[in-house]
Amino acid sequence: MTGTLGHARAGTALSGEAAWAAALRAACEHPADAAAAWHASGGQVVGMLGWSAPRELVTAAGLLPVRLSPDRLAGLAYGSPADDTQGRVRANELDGGEPEPGRHVDVDGTPAAFGRELSYGTARLAAALLSGALGWIDFLLIGRDREDHTRLFYLLRELRRSGAAPDLVPVAFFDLLRLPSRTSARYNRQRAAELTAVIARWAGRPVTPAGLASAVATSAGTAHSLREINAGRTGPRPAIAGSDALAAAIAAQVLPAGQLRPLLDAAPAAGAAGTAGQEAATRVFLAGSGTDDLTAYQALEELGIAIVGEDHEWGDDGSEYPLATRDPLDGIVDRYHFAHGGAARAGLHDRVARTVDRVRAAAADGVLYLLAPGDEAAAWQLPALRDRLRAGIPLVPVRLLDPELSDPGRAADSGRPELREAGRRLLGELGAAGTASGAREARHG
Repeated sequence: MTGTLGHARAGTALSGEAAWAAALRAACEHPADAAAAWHASGGQVVGMLGWSAPRELVTAAGLLPVRLSPDRLAGLAYGSPADDTQGRVRANELDGGEPEPGRHVDVDGTPAAFGRELSYGTARLAAALLSGALGWIDFLLIGRDREDHTRLFYLLRELRRSGAAPDLVPVAFFDLLRLPSRTSARYNRQRAAELTAVIARWAGRPVTPAGLASAVATSAGTAHSLREINAGRTGPRPAIAGSDALAAAIAAQVLPAGQLRPLLDAAPAAGAAGTAGQEAATRVFLAGSGTDDLTAYQALEELGIAIVGEDHEWGDDGSEYPLATRDPLDGIVDRYHFAHGGAARAGLHDRVARTVDRVRAAAADGVLYLLAPGDEAAAWQLPALRDRLRAGIPLVPVRLLDPELSDPGRAADSGRPELREAGRRLLGELGAAGTASGAREARHG
C-alpha cells in the first residue's frame, strides 16, 4: 500500500507515490512555486528564516509566510540541474563560478565578508538575496534561532542603510528570549507588538485582534492534522513513513492553509488503509541538528528503519501551537517562548529531558543523533542525552557531511552514505542486544 513502511523496506520512494504525499513533497522542494501561485492571486510573500519567526503574525496580516532553508540553498553549490529548490539558485548565479571546496561565497564576483561572519548556508542565503535569486519573496523575517541569524540581520540592515544594496527586500528581526521568566515574557511581548506594526506596514493594512485570533485558530487546526499524522507513524505498526511526516511538517511552513489542510487530512486515512499485513520495522528517533532533507529520511527507511519521531526544528508532531487567549498576541508569543526549539536557544537540561520523553513516547528502539557542521549546541547536548538514555536505548551519533567541503562529484547522488552507515551500525547494536521487537517489549512493556 502506498505510504507504508513495507515499501520502504523494498527501497521504494514513498513520498512520490500517494497524491497527497507527492503534493507535500513538491511544496518542500519547490517553495518558489507556492510563492508564485500566491503572487498570481495578488498576495505578497514573507520569507521566514528560522523556527522562532512567528508565522501567525504574518498570516494575520494576509501575507504568506514561507520558511527558507539555508541548508538546501547551500546544497545547490554542487546540486544537480534538477535540484532547483529555493528559487532555482545555482552557484554560478551567486558568485560567478563553480566554488572550490573550502571557498566561501562571493557576491558579484568579489570575495564577501559573509564567509567570515556567517555559516556557509546562511552566507549563501545572503548572497542569494543580494543576487536577486530569491526575488520571489517580498519581505524577510529573521528569527533569533542562533547568533548566526542575528549577525545576518545586522549585515543586511547595514547594507540597506549604506545604500550598498538598494534593491534588498525589507528585513525584520524577532529578538526572542527563551528564559522562563516574567521579564523575558514581557520583553518578548514588546518585541512582538513592534514586529506586528512592521508587518502591518508591509501589508498596507492593520493587523487586528480578530486577524490574530483567526491565525491562532488556523495554527491549531494544522497542529491537529499533524498530530493525526504523528499518530499514524508511531503506532505499533507505523502506517505513515517518517519521510512523509517530515514532508507534511515542512509543507505546513510553505503552503497557505486552504491548500495545506486537505493534503494533511488525506494522510491519516491513507495510512490507516495500508496497515494490514505490514511488516514491523526497527523504530528509530532522530535527535540533534535539524534537517529538512527528505532523502536523509528515505536513506534510513530503505534500510528497514521506521523514523517514529524527531526533536529537531524542521519536524512537527503537532504538540506545540498557540493557545487561544484573551489577547491573541499572548498565546502566539508563549508558543515560541516555551517551544522545544533548537539546541542553540534552549536550556540544556530541559531540552534533554523533553527529548527523552519524546523518545519514550514514540517507543523508539534506538536513537540516531545528527551533528551538522558548525552546530556546536547539538554537540554539547549529546553527552547528557546519552547518559539519560543509557538504560536500554542505544544512541549512535552521525556527523553530517559538510556541503562546502564534500566531493562535488558525489554530493548530488550520494544517497547520504554517512546516514546509511550510522543506520547500519544502530541496527547492528540492536541486533546484538536481541530482536528489535524483543528489545521494545523489554523497555516499553
